[in-house]
Amino acid sequence: MKKAIAVMLMAVLCAVSAPFAQDGGKPRIAVYMTGGKTASEDNRRNTTVMSEFSRRGLFRPIERGEAFQDVVAKEVKKQMDGSVDRTVQICKAGKQSKAQYVCIGEVTSADGETQISTRVLDVETMEAIAMGVVEVDTDNLKESEIAKHLKTAVDRMEQPIMSKLERIK
Repeated sequence: MKKAIAVMLMAVLCAVSAPFAQDGGKPRIAVYMTGGKTASEDNRRNTTVMSEFSRRGLFRPIERGEAFQDVVAKEVKKQMDGSVDRTVQICKAGKQSKAQYVCIGEVTSADGETQISTRVLDVETMEAIAMGVVEVDTDNLKESEIAKHLKTAVDRMEQPIMSKLERIK
């Protein structure tokens, strides 16, 4: 009986720790940025955020594969008619891509101001584990300035992310 309990306990521990087993225990994250005038701008912003997560050792960023982008594109189209929540579908696409977390980032401009916001969500629970917002008093930012502000937004999320990941381990 004790041996069976020990085996079951080991199986549970392996299952729980499997997502963190590779690459120093860092969970996987998919990044989804919106607000660029072109797909190329969104891709550059995506790369900036992924690089920041990787550089800080917070996550193991995964490339958004074609499947991820297709699911998100289809679901965003559904959202436009009001039938589906975009966040739910981005989390679903992240989960299908084997990510434990997704980072959703948006760059919006209005009335002479730009807001750069990022949030990290658990794909299973859709719990926001961290958010970072930067507001700038101009709506005419160069892409290099947006990249700098995206890094600041990641700065603002770092401590809450670290705290959450420590509790999970």
